[in-house]
Amino acid sequence: MIGRRLEEPFISQNCRGLKDDDALLIADHELGDRGVFAACFQETWRTGREERAGENGALYLGCGLDVQTCRRGTVGVGLWLSDRAVAAWEAAGREFLVANPRLIAIRLTVRDDRGRDVDLVLASGYAPDSGKPIELSDAFYADVDALLLKGRASDVFVFGCARADANATIGTD
Repeated sequence: MIGRRLEEPFISQNCRGLKDDDALLIADHELGDRGVFAACFQETWRTGREERAGENGALYLGCGLDVQTCRRGTVGVGLWLSDRAVAAWEAAGREFLVANPRLIAIRLTVRDDRGRDVDLVLASGYAPDSGKPIELSDAFYADVDALLLKGRASDVFVFGCARADANATIGTD
């Protein structure tokens, strides 16, 4: 946060579903109670682009499909920001560097331990699993490349990304 050293943790979590508003409220409460600065969420199964206020000045930023393609849900990424992270996002201009159902990124301005402002790019990504068409993987990594090109030489990147979809079932073949 501006004006003090950043000591609170970042986390990243493949949620395997956060589509219920009650689940988002629970996540907001738990993250706030644990002093988390910011969290990257993957596989949220939420729809559309969201900016949703939480407890104590926290904020959830999310992006998912406009319409879910299956009953349980699919893809979706989000960022949960504590009140301190919200202040850092506002200090950086509340910019979305990218927001689509598999990748979301914002810039935060934080202060380092020497008292200097540092721009930090916080991104959450959900890479397609190996069962998806190669075109989806190519598009995802093209978006990651485009995000990196938007970065400045002085940016610090923090990237929470689910690459291995480890909740799959082992087959017999």
